[in-house]
Amino acid sequence: MPGPSNKKKRNNKAKKPQSSQPTALPTPLGQSSAPSQQSIASPVTQRSKSAAVPSSLNTSRPSSNQPKPAPQSVCSTLEEDEMTRCTLPPTDGYPTPNRCKQHHNQYRLLYKKYKDAQGKVDQVKDSRELPTDPEIKGYTDRAAVMAKLKWVSEFVEAIRVERTGRDLHSRRFFLKADDGHKMRIKVLAKEMENANKILEKLNKRAVQLYINDHPEAEWARMPADEEILRQSKKKSEEFKGASRLFRDSRVQPPGADDPAHSPDDLIRIQIQAQKRKILYVFEWLLDLDSFRKSAKASKMVPEDGDPAMVKYAEDLQYYVFCQYARRVIFYEPTLFNKSLDKISFRDFFLSDDLEIEDCSSFMELFMRPDELPLPWFKDSIYEGLHMMQQKEPQHGAANIGNTGGRVFILGGWIYNHAHRNSTPDKVWWHLFKMVGPQANTENRYVRLCDSYNDMIGMLCMGGLGLLPPPGFCKFDNQSAQAIATAARMHLSLSGVVTADLVSPQLTLPFQDRPVPTTKPPHSRGNIVWADVESRGYLFGAIRYEKDRFSEAFLQELRDRPDLFQLILWREGDPKSKVEEAGSYQGKALPALRSRQFEAPPRWNFSNEPPQGRGKWETFRSANDILFSTKKEKVLGYITTLEQTRSAGWFFHFKKFPVRYFVVLDGVPNRHGADLIRNVAWAALRAGGYAAGDFTTQKYYKASDKLFQEKAAQRLSWMDPAIHGTWSTTKMANSDDETDVGPDGEGREEGRHKPESDGARKSDISEENGEPLTCVVC
Repeated sequence: MPGPSNKKKRNNKAKKPQSSQPTALPTPLGQSSAPSQQSIASPVTQRSKSAAVPSSLNTSRPSSNQPKPAPQSVCSTLEEDEMTRCTLPPTDGYPTPNRCKQHHNQYRLLYKKYKDAQGKVDQVKDSRELPTDPEIKGYTDRAAVMAKLKWVSEFVEAIRVERTGRDLHSRRFFLKADDGHKMRIKVLAKEMENANKILEKLNKRAVQLYINDHPEAEWARMPADEEILRQSKKKSEEFKGASRLFRDSRVQPPGADDPAHSPDDLIRIQIQAQKRKILYVFEWLLDLDSFRKSAKASKMVPEDGDPAMVKYAEDLQYYVFCQYARRVIFYEPTLFNKSLDKISFRDFFLSDDLEIEDCSSFMELFMRPDELPLPWFKDSIYEGLHMMQQKEPQHGAANIGNTGGRVFILGGWIYNHAHRNSTPDKVWWHLFKMVGPQANTENRYVRLCDSYNDMIGMLCMGGLGLLPPPGFCKFDNQSAQAIATAARMHLSLSGVVTADLVSPQLTLPFQDRPVPTTKPPHSRGNIVWADVESRGYLFGAIRYEKDRFSEAFLQELRDRPDLFQLILWREGDPKSKVEEAGSYQGKALPALRSRQFEAPPRWNFSNEPPQGRGKWETFRSANDILFSTKKEKVLGYITTLEQTRSAGWFFHFKKFPVRYFVVLDGVPNRHGADLIRNVAWAALRAGGYAAGDFTTQKYYKASDKLFQEKAAQRLSWMDPAIHGTWSTTKMANSDDETDVGPDGEGREEGRHKPESDGARKSDISEENGEPLTCVVC
């Protein structure tokens, strides 16, 4: 338990003062390794009014015929570690001494303080003076709201004092809560929850009244933010690790003695220890020097790195985290209201009105930058990079973009809206590095894109090894996965968005030929054969406006109906206005169709199956891939995007129009990896990187040229003195070539490389061949 030692002299039993060590920085996603113990700051309730006064405080004399308790040999109190029993002889207590003098004094003061607090709690509870929802909404004077806030805060503080006292009473002096304590706990738990809700509503009302006079302080939310906020609140019960960082952890700040308070006042010691814990946990946020110490302790930067590189990394991270922390406080009404009269983070975290619950609310947002706060984190990186270029970085965010919505909070400037200018490549780089690689999270970053160029920039930087390959590029066969991963990256670098890839349904063996069935035939000597065609397809988007590359790419697809069946729909047009191109009278062939016919068994003539014939029955058309509804049992992509619960889809948070397309494989029953590679070849031809018919070596050389050019363009902002140099692995250096069969297995037909050569294309390496690691992350 934090606080000063209970004994001034205790036979060398007093604890040694802890050495001062810089606090370790929390990771952005809130992974805390601190072990938990019984909560000392969670709502704990008190004994009922009828609880008996402990015998050690009872002044009434026992009757003469009452047996006296047996004397104890040592004090019955536990030391601060709550495990070791005090070894001093008992000298105080009535009728039989059971505690040493110091522990007896602590016990008496503890009992008096939490009983006094209980009286205040019961007085407020019985008077029914807590404001109701209609009363809170009716407040029009912010000063009156602040006065009511102070009054309710005092009520909460009384609950906290009683809770802390009863907790210490049970754990150190009686070791177990009696029935009176347990009953009080249940009552006070409800009161604490209700009081905190009232505090939250009062803080929101105070902020609303403040915004009436300061309109720039209103946060400009987007509809997507509201949706993610609802989802985030649902997860709040699952994310209690941030709250337990304060309430349940054993984090102990060094130096706990406070000569201004009596060593017998355990409740005051406990509460002050929690305040010191807050300051200790957030020490890295107070100033740049403290951050550097914490960064070194957390090994966030290499210890043996170049001094200029280390300084740049530490400075950038500090300014980014400061801007991000300001936005978290600005968003949360209670935190924002408590920050209005504060001038710095130190002033904010040292203030008497900042409670453990407030810090928990802060951490629950701060440690989840990949969810609701993702736009704030991206803007914080954008501002941090800008601040690094100024002579006075701490004030460097004052004039970025539209200054009409800027807000000064805790010593720095932020904005109540997202920055709408194009997102630079270096912002994507640092964002991916700071958040960390997470599978299947590209759709979250689409929310940050304000234009098609932003979305392509995000996919390009992620494709350079900063984001894992999307789930639709993963197959059991490693060769197919390597082909799909590389081709998807080449499409992104070319300027084509690929959102999904579906390989053919393997409903029957040997789907590239008719198969015999057990269905009875109509003609003697024949059997019934089944012919099934299942086509892989690719779903994506291109730029809404016509440009040279987009039109050339679409023309490449139209010109090869033997390879591609195309569906193109411009967002905003009627669903009936769809462009098709394919090999069925200029229309696209279905994704899934079948037919049955009668023919003699193959062994009557040869080992080859008969040629299919008859009318096809369509089960899923090309148009259904976009627009099918529940009536067709499988929702199309556009139909799904129109649903309110489609947050997991790539385009769900998109803010700008595009042209959606679906490309079906002209060859049925072929693995989807072949389709996406052929589409990537079409993009390379459209971009001028390739010409003529496809061959594996030509594809490798063209993609190498594309990758080298785009990587040099996207990474041109890097300073070699800080970020190092980079080079690429050439796909054209390999002589291995394979194709992917309909079953997903590789076959030697001179089409593509096996294993993971395609995936190697996404690696950025230093000149010595090792993967490049950005040190500013």
